[in-house]
Amino acid sequence: MQYLACDLGGSSLKHALVDEHGTASHFGQRPAPLASREEFVEAVGNLFDRHRGVAGVALSIPGYVDSETGTLISSGAYTALWGASLPELLRHRCPTNISVENDGKCAALAEAWNGALADARDGAVIILGSGTAGGIVKDKRVHRGRGGAAGEFSYMMSRPGNRDLMSSFVMTTGMIGITYKLCRAKGIDLAIQDSGPSLVELDKHLGDNTGQAQGERAQIVVDGKQFLAWVAAGDAAAAALYRDLIDNVAALVNNIQVIFAPEAIALGGGLSRGPGVIDDVRSALDGYYQAIGIGDALRAEIVPCVHGARTNLIGAVYHHLVQFAEPAAPDCEAGTVRVPA
Repeated sequence: MQYLACDLGGSSLKHALVDEHGTASHFGQRPAPLASREEFVEAVGNLFDRHRGVAGVALSIPGYVDSETGTLISSGAYTALWGASLPELLRHRCPTNISVENDGKCAALAEAWNGALADARDGAVIILGSGTAGGIVKDKRVHRGRGGAAGEFSYMMSRPGNRDLMSSFVMTTGMIGITYKLCRAKGIDLAIQDSGPSLVELDKHLGDNTGQAQGERAQIVVDGKQFLAWVAAGDAAAAALYRDLIDNVAALVNNIQVIFAPEAIALGGGLSRGPGVIDDVRSALDGYYQAIGIGDALRAEIVPCVHGARTNLIGAVYHHLVQFAEPAAPDCEAGTVRVPA
């Protein structure tokens, strides 16, 4: 039995067919349908048309999600969908069971089901994507928190005392923040970026907070690959942002470890898969530990997410199996989202 899984990211919509064992196939991606509800419905609907035999549709999306109703309450790049029940929007276009879960919690579900956290009772996942998503696993259960907002690491403060968006983790460890800063520094057109509408809107609020190169705007798409290519080439602006990224991810890992003491913290998302990124985070952590004198009991065990770009897709289907109590659903308890013990 296969399910259509859609991972709605800030720059792209990744999709695949995933079965009840978490095996993904027919993987693909297309531009993120950020502009309107109609674009979203058409994007998912077209995928459904290509895979009419699927047993359901499982969505992963950034933001605060009421997973029982499938409503995207707020937050994240899909502002056009805020306040909407996504299953209701898709009901006529995709006549099947439709589930919705937050992207960070999907990542946690996937890695705790049959990935990097499969052997851990307590763990955490950090996803370095357009923003900084996350999920927390406690006693083999994904912790939702008040309003389902647990694990929204994007809104943690990286620079206490600076009371503006530039001090949040979404601007230091999220690709949307890195893209914004590079475009401003290099005079690159914000509007042509993967999250162009969000970046243009962001610039209306932050335009006076960072330097802007003058002149005609360069037509360069600044995604994770371009950023890391500039870092490898020794570009000064990119190198400075990379150091900031590594230092802030290391600080985030340390803070999660000290507060929660999980057995392991899994790093995923496109940026985490860059050459040397996880090793650089480990090195930065060692620097913190040596400077502060932190012993083994408080040191984090960092592991890479096993499922790579498919993490959110697999987690979305796990959530779908549990929500609709499919016969092949993994072990769960009534009324809770749980990973297998």
